Amino acid sequence: MSLESERPLSLDELRQRNMRQTTPPPEWRLTEEEWGNLLDWIIDLHQLVKEQNSLLAQLKPPAQPPQLKPLAQDVSAIRELLQQAGRKKERHFSLPHISLPRPNWAWLMVPAVLVGLAVLWYSSVTILRALGM
Repeated sequence: MSLESERPLSLDELRQRNMRQTTPPPEWRLTEEEWGNLLDWIIDLHQLVKEQNSLLAQLKPPAQPPQLKPLAQDVSAIRELLQQAGRKKERHFSLPHISLPRPNWAWLMVPAVLVGLAVLWYSSVTILRALGM
């Protein structure tokens, strides 16, 4: 008795086993009776929602007990005090404003002139050495 899993499979057989089986999803088609039932359910649901909305409109918000009003005022007063307490201890620190000079074209000429003088010096020294002086 040999099992099929013990048998060596060829590459094609393995590919066929591992390929996804693509089957189209089943189509949903409702009969006329199912359509009628669905329509009845939707109408019933609509009526229930209308009744709930009318009941909610009739309900009044519950009256607040007289103790809650002063308590709410105390809470708002404490909240304001906490906000102010945080503001009192704030300290602002800023570094002094340092403005750097803005370079203009005349300042850019200074390095160019210095480089030119260095080139003249080096070239004149090289020429004089070549001449043997």
